Amino acid sequence: MLRRAERLTDVAEQIVTHLPKSQTMRDAVSRLDRDKARVDFVKRYSDLYGMYTETEVVYTDERVVALWNSLTPEEQGRFPFDAGVIDWKHYLQDVHSPAVTQSLRELSRRDREKPTVKIRTRDEPVLALFDMEGTIISSNVVESYVWTRFADLEADEWPAELVSVFGRIPTYLTIDRRDRGDFLRTFFRRYEGASVEGVQRLIDGHVAEFMLQKASPAGVRRIREHRAAGHRTVMITAAAEPFVRPFAPLFDVLIGAELEERGGRYTGFMSQPPLVGEARAAWLRRYAQQEGVDLRHSYAYADSYSDLPLLRAVGNPVAVSPDSSLYRFARRRRWPIETWTMSKGMPKVRFPRAAAR
Repeated sequence: MLRRAERLTDVAEQIVTHLPKSQTMRDAVSRLDRDKARVDFVKRYSDLYGMYTETEVVYTDERVVALWNSLTPEEQGRFPFDAGVIDWKHYLQDVHSPAVTQSLRELSRRDREKPTVKIRTRDEPVLALFDMEGTIISSNVVESYVWTRFADLEADEWPAELVSVFGRIPTYLTIDRRDRGDFLRTFFRRYEGASVEGVQRLIDGHVAEFMLQKASPAGVRRIREHRAAGHRTVMITAAAEPFVRPFAPLFDVLIGAELEERGGRYTGFMSQPPLVGEARAAWLRRYAQQEGVDLRHSYAYADSYSDLPLLRAVGNPVAVSPDSSLYRFARRRRWPIETWTMSKGMPKVRFPRAAAR
């Protein structure tokens, strides 16, 4: 039975780690973690006490009685250890059990209390860092590229472009799971030969408003709360730099992927290594040192386990609509976990209008 339970939890683990980010996924992870904890609890006690189920033991109190009888009446009064004089009902019901249950209730109460974000004004410079894709807006670099291409194409040309992009999705996913930086380098090759001015014109004229409409209202409110508290707001993302500009009014600093330009066109290469994983934390520490920022009181908001180095670099990390791995880590560390969604009434799939010819 125990082995079967372990196999079932292993299968469930493989399933939940591949589920898309959603509240349903996070609820499934919570239930699975509870079940795994129960199985582990039973397994530990089975390993610890299993041998006793195969052993026949007879306990006697002969030596205890002999020791008691060897004491003088004065010693018996000072060191009473006769189990017969203990009021076991009083001890178990009024002393032992309440002490155990009180500590367990306290642990349960702490588990029920959800950590919350507390925004405080401070005299020293404080940062509030936000990832963009998956945090502020529910999109990714592939979707951003498709928006721009659709804005530049007639509607009857969309199917061919979709086939071109989504036909490569399995390859992109494989590369992304292996190395996020390699995925970005591979995908940004699709911009090779594109006009820098043309891409920016499409974004400013057709995609920017569309992106802002997809922004999470809760995320925008949080950014404004930090600015009201005097914090320096920073957006740090793997998205190409032109897609970051629409959010300039909300942020003091914008950090996006810089695409190499030559003769007014993109080469398809990045001019600098992508800021992903540990590189984000390294950039943050360097920036904080240069600007005299207090990271212990700074904030960071992100959705992916790959952003863990960035989140751990600040004193106030927040997991926003996290994937399964980050959700688990945040729960163990008792970090605040928040769910930011698009505006009510916004369709799940939308396309920008085509550019005028």
